[in-house]
Amino acid sequence: MNDLIVPGRGPQSLPSLIRDTDPFNRYDPQAQSDDPGLATILAAIWRHRIICALTFVLFTAVTAVVVFTLKQTYQSDALLMIDPRQTHVTNLQSIQDSPTGLSDLNFVRSEIQIMESDELARKVVVMLDLQHSPEFADHPSPLGAAIGGLLSLVGFPPKTPPPLTEAQAIEQTVQKYKARFVAYNDGKSFTIANSFTASDPKLAQKALTVHLKQYLDDQRDAKQQVINKAEAWFKQQLGEMADKLLRDEAAQQEFRRKNHLMRAGGETIPGRQLTGLTTQLGDARADLARKQARYDELRTIASSRGLAAVDSDPSVLASPLIEKLREQEATAAAQVAQLEEHYGARHPQVLAARAALGDVQGKIGREIGRMTALAANDLAISQANLQRLQRSVSGLEQDLGSTTDAELTASQLEREIDAERRLYDDLLARSKQVAIQREMQEPDARVASNASLPLRPQFPQHGLLMAISVSAATLLAGAVAIAVDKLSAKPSLSLEELETACGMPGLAVLPRVKLSHRKLRYALAPLSYLAASYQTLRNSIWFRCGTRPPKVILFTSALPGDGKTTVAAFFARSLALNGKRVLLVDADLRRSGLGRTLRLTPRTGIVSCLRQTRTLQESAVRDPELGLDVLAVERGATDPDNLLAKDRFEYMLDEARRAYDVVIVDTPPIAAVDDALPIVSLADVTVMVVRWGRTPHQVIRATLRRLHLAGANVLGAVLNATDPAKHKSNSRDLEAYRPLSGSMFLERI
Repeated sequence: MNDLIVPGRGPQSLPSLIRDTDPFNRYDPQAQSDDPGLATILAAIWRHRIICALTFVLFTAVTAVVVFTLKQTYQSDALLMIDPRQTHVTNLQSIQDSPTGLSDLNFVRSEIQIMESDELARKVVVMLDLQHSPEFADHPSPLGAAIGGLLSLVGFPPKTPPPLTEAQAIEQTVQKYKARFVAYNDGKSFTIANSFTASDPKLAQKALTVHLKQYLDDQRDAKQQVINKAEAWFKQQLGEMADKLLRDEAAQQEFRRKNHLMRAGGETIPGRQLTGLTTQLGDARADLARKQARYDELRTIASSRGLAAVDSDPSVLASPLIEKLREQEATAAAQVAQLEEHYGARHPQVLAARAALGDVQGKIGREIGRMTALAANDLAISQANLQRLQRSVSGLEQDLGSTTDAELTASQLEREIDAERRLYDDLLARSKQVAIQREMQEPDARVASNASLPLRPQFPQHGLLMAISVSAATLLAGAVAIAVDKLSAKPSLSLEELETACGMPGLAVLPRVKLSHRKLRYALAPLSYLAASYQTLRNSIWFRCGTRPPKVILFTSALPGDGKTTVAAFFARSLALNGKRVLLVDADLRRSGLGRTLRLTPRTGIVSCLRQTRTLQESAVRDPELGLDVLAVERGATDPDNLLAKDRFEYMLDEARRAYDVVIVDTPPIAAVDDALPIVSLADVTVMVVRWGRTPHQVIRATLRRLHLAGANVLGAVLNATDPAKHKSNSRDLEAYRPLSGSMFLERI
């Protein structure tokens, strides 16, 4: 659209001019959606129902053939339980601990990666010879075979690829095998769900069984390899330690022999000799003390104590000769005492008895002397023995002192040998434990549920696929019907197209605006584009009616969503702004929205008026803000066919003609329902509202024919909800909406 020259502003586009001249900025070109409603879609489908049915049947038949000719596949399922806990019958924790804690699910994810590895799949493929199985052979598609046949016919035969080697065939089969094997864990448990699909149910079960068995065998073999390495290491270490222990013990014995550190009874020979001599030395010292004491006692008795001390000395009394001499001495002493008592001290017998007593005592003295000499001799012998022992002990102590360093070295060697012997014994015990553990190795997983034998194919599921096919066929049929309807029914983009295609005069081009009480009140500002558009509509209606202006104007449309209610409400408001007494009648009893939009809650309305239970003045509601009366639809309206009878509506219109200058009637869309056909002939003029860029020409023509058959005075059409930036305008359009073009519009501003 060309820019308009506005005095004082220069060239401006129509949208910017609308924003500048609308003081309330109520115009919203995006207020109404361009998307067709459900009724429009259903109407398009009904118009092209044959194409819809053919599309549905054809698509359903083709998909049914495809579904029932698809290759069936069966899925075998198995459940694997990961259990890293080990049962240890011996204390083997330091050799083989559990790989991870039971709370670490990363271990499960690692095991899934192992189960899905190429190496494990390769083992299963080779074990079952799947590289030669028809299940995994390459089969050319029918389309490829057809294309190859056509190329061969025209002299371009397709190149045959060279045959695969055994290794290449295995690797290709491994990739196909991995695509069919699935291992899944939910991240919350230690169970792994495994599945394998194949066209043969027994092959699916067998492959999954072998896969799980090979996985468990690999785990067991891996542990067995660890045990074998441990046994080999223990055997090597034990052999080396046994040889070293023997060499060290022989070296220790040789060192002791060279350094005279040979042991007997747990002691070295010099030490044992020194112990014995030390004991003898103690005994010799005790004996020397005894003999010294006896000698000193005897010498004391002989020299100082006299013979009288013999009676008190036990060692002397122990001699038999002394004892006999004492008896003789006692007898002689008793005889002397007796003789002195009878004869006196000078009697010869007394003197003879005393001489005999002295002789006995002399013998006793001589015997004591002899004993003293013997004691002195024993004392000398003891002293000599003691000196000899002391010399021997001193010699041995000197020998032991000279071998102290050698003994320390020997002790160090002995401690090292003891440590090696303990280590050897410990390794020997662990080696025996490893040997016991060899026969008890178990994998870190177990099969909780064996591979099942599938009884029904996993794919294709005919019922589900056919349900999807029917749904897709339904959507496709609807889409085809709408597309055909769009292609065959060109929408109106300008008044020129509308007049040329439908043979109906164009009255005005109205912009897109959303109906609301606030917009209805403020949008028709005197200088706004919307007010000028409805001024054009008023002028077009009045100009075409000549000298007799219409009092009852009926607005209708072909399809729902064309905007007839919006046009009727804004047109009524524009008349009210010009000082007209206007009655806006909502005759759409099925989908009435005028009362809610205008925030009216009438207790009585058009239904009461048509039933003649209330008068028109009692049923109409005055809206002081809009300056017009509204005859809305109250709640509970039913039976529109009976209520919109011609005689009922004519009676109401006669009363409205007498009370108002203009009566605006909003009716249902003609292509949707026939409610408006009985009353269209009662209006002075009928204005058809056409949605810009959406209402098809053929629908407009069909609606126009029905209106003419019903006796309607169709004055023309309104192109509603246009986008000023996209609307097609040329010189022939200006005849219908001249106030929107050039200088005339600017003069009115």
